[in-house]
Amino acid sequence: MHATNGVSWAQSGQWQTLKAALHESTPQGAYEWLEMIGAGCPLTLSFDGCVESADDVLGLTIAGALLRSVGHRYRGSRSADETSETQFERYYSYLVQAKNALEQALNLDRHNGLAAAVYMLISTDPVEDGQKEIAEARLLDARNVPLAGYMNLLKANLEKWGGSHEDMFRIARSRLGKDQPLQNALIAYAHVERELFYSMFDESPEAAQLAKQYYQGAVLDELRTASQIILNAHDVDPAEQKLADSWMIIALTYAGETKLALRHLRRQKGYKGGAWLQIGNATLFKFILRLQGIFV
Repeated sequence: MHATNGVSWAQSGQWQTLKAALHESTPQGAYEWLEMIGAGCPLTLSFDGCVESADDVLGLTIAGALLRSVGHRYRGSRSADETSETQFERYYSYLVQAKNALEQALNLDRHNGLAAAVYMLISTDPVEDGQKEIAEARLLDARNVPLAGYMNLLKANLEKWGGSHEDMFRIARSRLGKDQPLQNALIAYAHVERELFYSMFDESPEAAQLAKQYYQGAVLDELRTASQIILNAHDVDPAEQKLADSWMIIALTYAGETKLALRHLRRQKGYKGGAWLQIGNATLFKFILRLQGIFV
């Protein structure tokens, strides 16, 4: 399914067509399509007919994902003090509606990995106390969780947003190993965020030196091991592979492991999904240009 098709179906109220397409997708593919539809749909999108009945789990999940996206578009990337009262009220209203829809979906089917992944995403900016912890428990109880769901769990535990590096690495390292090889990319995300914190947020006297020396020793060994496991993975979801490769490109380029990063970059060729959207086109594009400058 192309994102423009999804936007068209949502805009014209063809929810059954959209649901059928999502049913045929992998969990990560479905998550990415909902992200892209949410980024492209009109802010005035009508949700009439999206949820057909009180037990329509997929309809509730779609509604939750798109309500969250529309709400974030009203707010934009501004900080709270840069957001107007009207913008914040709209954002908050959509976020609460999204939360309610996703909680209803998970109450109906607690193992629904797609709903749990989106619920984890909205809980990175919780609207009530304890929401992050509830979202983490729901995510870890779910099945067929897209890789993006675990990325969202890391995001909710970033120290710069009130979490802790200890919890971030606890989560990332709990997913290491070969049973779910692409989840090894979580350690790349964690290391990128740890070094970034030293560089931009840590005001201690030694922070600059720690950032400069970060990608050495055990950190580099951990990234190399994760890279090899991901590169050697077979019969995996292409959408998850591209998301994993994207984070490995960033971490390995930061670490100076450009030849290894290039191996992940070459596997991006021809992919039309939304992994870049989740990371941020500008962020990943910067690292791709750096690699191309070295290897062209």
